[in-house]
Amino acid sequence: MKVAKFGGSSVRDAQAMGRCMSIIENDPSIKLVVVSATYNSTNELEKLAIAARDRDEAFLKENLKLFLQKHLDIASNLKIEKSLHSAIDQLINELSEELKQISQLGLLSPQAMDSLYSYGERISSWLFAEGFKSRGRKELQLIDARDVITTDNTHNSAKPIIEQIRINAQEKISPLIKTHLIITQGFIGKTEQGATTVLGREGSDFSATLFGEAIGADVVQIWTDVPGVATADPRLVKEARYLSELSYEEATTMASLGAKVLYSKTLEPAERSGIKVFVGSSIQPELGGTYITSTPSSDSADIIGLTFKKRGDESVITFIGKDLRKIDLEIPEVDRGDIHRSFLVDTSQLDQLLIDWHQRFFQK
Repeated sequence: MKVAKFGGSSVRDAQAMGRCMSIIENDPSIKLVVVSATYNSTNELEKLAIAARDRDEAFLKENLKLFLQKHLDIASNLKIEKSLHSAIDQLINELSEELKQISQLGLLSPQAMDSLYSYGERISSWLFAEGFKSRGRKELQLIDARDVITTDNTHNSAKPIIEQIRINAQEKISPLIKTHLIITQGFIGKTEQGATTVLGREGSDFSATLFGEAIGADVVQIWTDVPGVATADPRLVKEARYLSELSYEEATTMASLGAKVLYSKTLEPAERSGIKVFVGSSIQPELGGTYITSTPSSDSADIIGLTFKKRGDESVITFIGKDLRKIDLEIPEVDRGDIHRSFLVDTSQLDQLLIDWHQRFFQK
């Protein structure tokens, strides 16, 4: 049994959503789908929230209209019946009311922001579910993730309550999963008192592994716009190559030290439950991807990853690998662990150093 998570770039428009639906149709072992907000929607919601707090009525009116139209266009292109579009109008009306409350108070609390964030995923998942139905998929159920992902009340970065999530999944998902494809949202949860929370920016991957753990999945797929985890950021290092396998420790270290493909907390539930995590491209699924398991990378190179974090004028570049003893650099080393070594560099030199060090230290 598999859980498939599709990120914002994978559901950015109707065509992208259609590719995701094809992936699901071609793999009947996918039983639960976690959907992110459409591309850039979370950022757009933040801007709306700030405008409401600052009582910028002109910005609010124009950009709320654009936010609505973007999603109505997707609905039309997915061939969702126009009579159903009122569901999006209703969600936008609820969003508008919450923005008015913020504007009246002149205050944007973390709790209010979490509630606003939820609209991105709620609208996107509705579009995905109804679009799939329009393709003839009948045995499908849209479930509100907040009814399953129970968290503490740390707004903007909530901590999941694992045992309660398991109980909720048994109640809400287990009775349906044998006969229905379950569609739900990433990123969002709810406190035991009923307040909406989020798991942190980019937390939809974390949602997917939490769902996977709760329903006893064998594999959690993370579908994005790149075919796996690379040795370095392929946008900056053209020679970067994609890894076929990583261990939980290797992947978590890469994520926590700057790799953008995975959210750093994603692998905690997977490692606890022994779930394989697959990272691949929804744009080109035929390219395969990276499997993350308990087994260390089979890559023959000693160094398997090169990550970075920008910190103003100075940045940190980190090497991840099995044997880092051969790294001999005449610059400050700021951190090291069992499988990583980090060095402080001038941010103005960051891009070139990534290229140079990848060429110098990585086996081709």
